[in-house]
Amino acid sequence: EEFLRKQKTETIIYSREKNANTFECVVPANIEAVAAKNKHCLLEAGISCTRDLIKSKIYPIVLFIRVSEKNIKRFSKSSLRAGPQSRADTAPDLAVETVTHTYIVTREEFLRKQKTETIIYSREKNANTFECVVPANIEAVAAKNKHCLLEAGISCTRDLIKSKIYPIVLFIRVSEKNIKRFRKLLPRPETEEEFLRVCRLKEKELEALPCLYATVEAEMWGSVEELLRVIKDKIAEEQRKTIWVDEDQL
Repeated sequence: EEFLRKQKTETIIYSREKNANTFECVVPANIEAVAAKNKHCLLEAGISCTRDLIKSKIYPIVLFIRVSEKNIKRFSKSSLRAGPQSRADTAPDLAVETVTHTYIVTREEFLRKQKTETIIYSREKNANTFECVVPANIEAVAAKNKHCLLEAGISCTRDLIKSKIYPIVLFIRVSEKNIKRFRKLLPRPETEEEFLRVCRLKEKELEALPCLYATVEAEMWGSVEELLRVIKDKIAEEQRKTIWVDEDQL
């Protein structure tokens, strides 16, 4: 009750529920008390609090610590918020299965599902039916202790994480030097220039992900067989890492 009243009358910079009936709050007065001691105040709060701080005439120093697959191990003892567990705690074997048990629904059913369920991926099969992948489809594969290979784009990452499914995202770098190796892998006839353009656009999208991703560099493979081996090794490497999620980007 007090928390709800405070929300209406005071600026709350940060809050979290401690248990069913109590909340922990940080208000400007708490920060000013630290500043009065001529000290900086380290806040356990996200980027979203910046506007409220500035409106309260408190001007934060915002530091962005860049994290990548190269330096993630250095963060293992840090206080940054991670997902609920390391992937290695429940690491499946390296068997991979594509989601085959999808939902085929009519247009009306699809529109209803959109309002009541999380749809990870969907596509229109014909004029009146849609194929859908929902979290239950992915969990069914995971229950077999297998990785689930999704025919879906980067945009589904947030919905997966919100559903407590933490994806391994691999980016296979494509350049003018290795484009010819992809000829047999292209889903439909495309010019090399068009394929490169799409790949570069996707690479930019990766920077906005709320989680880390791993990169397969062009020089790591020379044939489709080598690429499959490298991907398998990368999956094994990634599943041993701690899951890091930027909750402000969800």
